[in-house]
Amino acid sequence: MAAAMLAADPQSELDLLKSLSAFLDKPLAGMNESDRGIARAAVLRERARVEAERGAFREADQAIAELRALAAASRNQVIRGYFESACGYVLFSRGDFADAADELAADPHSPLALRQLA
Repeated sequence: MAAAMLAADPQSELDLLKSLSAFLDKPLAGMNESDRGIARAAVLRERARVEAERGAFREADQAIAELRALAAASRNQVIRGYFESACGYVLFSRGDFADAADELAADPHSPLALRQLA
């Protein structure tokens, strides 16, 4: 995840995030399902953020749809927060600043969400 976030350009970041998504899609030895779900949600949130920032709303909406399904299936509050902040990134990129602020505020531990909120 860190390598993706430090990538030189958005396309490289997306490539790394997609690779990480594929890796996390299958159960992993030594990682419980709750932790894997949180990791998957974090990757999807970042995919939605990068896609929204580059104006690829169809792809951003696809990442959010996957995140919505994950949040509904797990009922984990961390995953729910990731879902809401992902929605916030997309709303912000679409110019809906008031609704974006509400969604981004749901993830107060993310420096990127707080930066976007500010």
